[in-house]
Amino acid sequence: NPSEGLQKIMETMEEMVKKGEYPALSTLVEAILNHLMLKEQEAFLEDNPEEYRNGFYSRIVSTHMGSLNLEIPRVRTSNSFRPSILPKRWKRVNKEYEEFILALLANGYSKAKIKSVMENLDIPYSEDAMERVEDLVKERMDYFKIRRIPDALFALYVDAYHTEIKDENQSIPVSLFVAVGIDLSGYKGIYGFWVLKGKENVSFWNEVFQDMISRGLSRVLILVTDHFSGIEKLVHNLFPLTDHQFCLVHLYRNLKNKLNLKNMKEFYKLFQAIKHAQNYEEGKRYYKELVEKVREINPSY
Repeated sequence: NPSEGLQKIMETMEEMVKKGEYPALSTLVEAILNHLMLKEQEAFLEDNPEEYRNGFYSRIVSTHMGSLNLEIPRVRTSNSFRPSILPKRWKRVNKEYEEFILALLANGYSKAKIKSVMENLDIPYSEDAMERVEDLVKERMDYFKIRRIPDALFALYVDAYHTEIKDENQSIPVSLFVAVGIDLSGYKGIYGFWVLKGKENVSFWNEVFQDMISRGLSRVLILVTDHFSGIEKLVHNLFPLTDHQFCLVHLYRNLKNKLNLKNMKEFYKLFQAIKHAQNYEEGKRYYKELVEKVREINPSY
């Protein structure tokens, strides 16, 4: 049913918008944590045969990279199991925990550093348990790096997230690239993860796109990226028929750079209206209103 497919696409895109500044990265971290928690539950049930699975409960965890929709597995006796990969006060995740998860994804911590961080976060640590976690993360990341990509995608989100991996006495600048796509049926998939030790550059963006093309991608209706110098030309050359858009966060930043505080308060209301529009026509109407008001202030914008 075409109308059901379109509805699914719009629901998934709305979900991505709500994830914040780095929707692809937060989708990846969310998937990894949900996977690790399930594996922890499996190990727990093997050691406690009198227990059994008892569904999930949902929690939204806010982080600097975006919101995580976590599905926490339960067992029959509710207080007998809690995934140790989450810190005790996990509703408010601190920066050290985020850096720890990102370092696991990028394979950026030594064994000694992992042990130190887990002790600081009060996460139960053992050599065997940590090796299992590392193996599981590597297995999932390898899958996302090699999986076949559909020939055509409705939308593709590619995040470039900049951080530092602090191991022992050194800090290594790292750029993490993540690609999440929405297929023509409205289903979301993680289609790539790349680690660049150093700063973001157009050459590496080209490698990212070429890798996805080599795994099957040829057409994208909407491509969403950050506003990095040179990327517009690159996208036009590789996907000439694609509608290339910058994320809403970058639209907001561009507005802040061009408007004074008084004007920005008015425009923020319109920006929020665009972000939470009920449908395409409503969003288009608010966007047109925003553009017209900006032009009233300065026609050259």
